[in-house]
Amino acid sequence: MKFYRFLIILFLFSSFAFPQALSRVMGYVYDSSGKPIEGVKIVVTCSELGDFKKETKTNKKGMYEIAVTDGTKVYLFTLSKEGYQEYKENVKPQIMTSIQKDFTLKTKKEWDEELRKKELEENPHIKEFEEGRIALEKKDFKKARLHFEKVVELKPDYIKAWVILAAIDEEEGKLDQAIEKAQKGLSSPEDTPAALKVLISVYNKKGDKAKVLEYQQKFSELQPESPEALFNKAAEYLNAKDDEKAKPLLEKAISINPNFSSAYYELGFIYLREGNMEKCKEIFNEFLKLEPSGSRADLVKETLKYL
Repeated sequence: MKFYRFLIILFLFSSFAFPQALSRVMGYVYDSSGKPIEGVKIVVTCSELGDFKKETKTNKKGMYEIAVTDGTKVYLFTLSKEGYQEYKENVKPQIMTSIQKDFTLKTKKEWDEELRKKELEENPHIKEFEEGRIALEKKDFKKARLHFEKVVELKPDYIKAWVILAAIDEEEGKLDQAIEKAQKGLSSPEDTPAALKVLISVYNKKGDKAKVLEYQQKFSELQPESPEALFNKAAEYLNAKDDEKAKPLLEKAISINPNFSSAYYELGFIYLREGNMEKCKEIFNEFLKLEPSGSRADLVKETLKYL
């Protein structure tokens, strides 16, 4: 009888002293190179325990230690620190003991690069597009064309590549091919502005003023405050011989796009007509930096001789 009483007392005492299977999780947080990270915030929650939540931070050695109330449950560990990608992982402690759980955090840059690499692997047309973009930046149009042609071969509905091919055609004087490709861009709201720019330039070269005006109006409706739209509006005033209204539009276009050579060209002649020779020289010299050769450059150089 005494033996049974002892068992009952022991059971009650155990239940009182250890109402839950208390456990502890400790470990270290490292960066990708294996160096410990100080100040990582670790938040531990458990959906099975309602509003259970504990927080801690890693010390100078990157170490953390946290107790959980019930080692039979699974806990969600959320790690965060500025400059690093947030990381989450479910951790299952062991009942009435401690376990070591180490984590590795990646910087946001590392995370983005990994995602980008995965995206390129899963979408070969994007890889081709990126290589084409790099070739364009180097003004290697021949190489760029090959990459963008591969893009539309892999993904015919990748409209952005069609518009870039149209721009390359326009640059190389293949005007009819440029029109055909640029027209595809009008089917995509995102790519329509770029396609319209190509069409405006192509029809300018073809001397089709009606088409130029048609596409300029469409572009201005889409992006009324863009440098191109401001220039187009200024051109309307210039055609009406209204320099006073055209001038601020051209100045605004240049303030948005300092490399807009056509705006410098027209603005320079406005200052010439105003008799402001110093400002005219300044604007024309800026134009020549952007467009040092060609028929417009020749006219500007000839004009500067008499200023």
